[in-house]
Amino acid sequence: MPYSWHYSFFLWLALKTGRASEQDVNEAVRRILRKKFQFKDVGEALRYGEDAIGCEAHKNLAKEAADKSIVLLKNDDAKDRKPLLPLDKNQQQKVAIIGFLACEENTGDHGSSAVYPKNVVTTLDGMRQHCDGSNVQIVFDDGKSISDATRIASEADVVIVCAGFTHKEEGEYIILSGGDRDNLGLKAHDEQLINSVSNVNQNTAVVMFGGSAIVTENWRHKVPAIVMAWYAGEQGGHAIADILFGEVNPSGKLPCSFPRCTDDLPYFSKNTRFIRYEYLHGYRHLEHHHYDPAYAMGFGLSYTSYQYSNLCLSSSTLKPDEAVTVSVDIENTGRWTGTRSYKCTSATHKPCFVHRKI
Repeated sequence: MPYSWHYSFFLWLALKTGRASEQDVNEAVRRILRKKFQFKDVGEALRYGEDAIGCEAHKNLAKEAADKSIVLLKNDDAKDRKPLLPLDKNQQQKVAIIGFLACEENTGDHGSSAVYPKNVVTTLDGMRQHCDGSNVQIVFDDGKSISDATRIASEADVVIVCAGFTHKEEGEYIILSGGDRDNLGLKAHDEQLINSVSNVNQNTAVVMFGGSAIVTENWRHKVPAIVMAWYAGEQGGHAIADILFGEVNPSGKLPCSFPRCTDDLPYFSKNTRFIRYEYLHGYRHLEHHHYDPAYAMGFGLSYTSYQYSNLCLSSSTLKPDEAVTVSVDIENTGRWTGTRSYKCTSATHKPCFVHRKI
């Protein structure tokens, strides 16, 4: 953020030591003013009428974004020896939704990216509306009492545990901690809730909310299904319900790797004001040290299956500033309609940098 306490001292120091000139400063100011004038010229054209805010087109776009972003991380066989998801709303069953985040308008960060939609569909609202008039009975518990949640879970056919974070635990608006979470795992209460509920009901799915990687190693072996919903926006409740019941086939892919444990990543204290990484961090760090992530960048399951064939490159060699086209045929070989994103990565045969420890 370009606040004065970030840059003013360093700019003054650069001017005093000769690292920057008055001409450099003037040119930077000109760029800022030039852009301000450009926005002023089109300002009237960019004004939206009140009727455009929260209109159907925008709601549909928000729903589409959520549909395409949600990632199915796990979908193993459940108690009846078939994948737990998608659920069948034509089947007579009781679905218990557990966790206070199910009824929270949890759209994410309250910093510079904060938006305030007129209407937010929570997970609980979306599930209830989706199952209205069907054979599915929805029951809810906020999960604050482990014993109460466990009892309700034991009486249900399927359990959906909603766990994760809000803007209070992560995001740029948390001034003192810089927005860093205490750790990469879920909160201790959430993990205890998942373990307790899954002990009494094998048909348990976990829907996680958050803006970055979450370590699931303490409990992921206990549940057959895991969904990463991120912060799904104003139509997130409808999107989550549609994916859980198969109206939408999940197609989201992870933009980052989820490590198995925090020790697999470079350490730093969340209370420090300065941190200096080596070049390798994130998924590059995991790959370099041969750490197997729980879920790798680009991972994401589907309710259907795909077959790849005829992979080819437009050229077998590549010179500087040249591009290569990669093409592949993808066939849907399953029962469900779906979309598929194909991730293609490249690397040099030999490292193009010398790895030195800091």
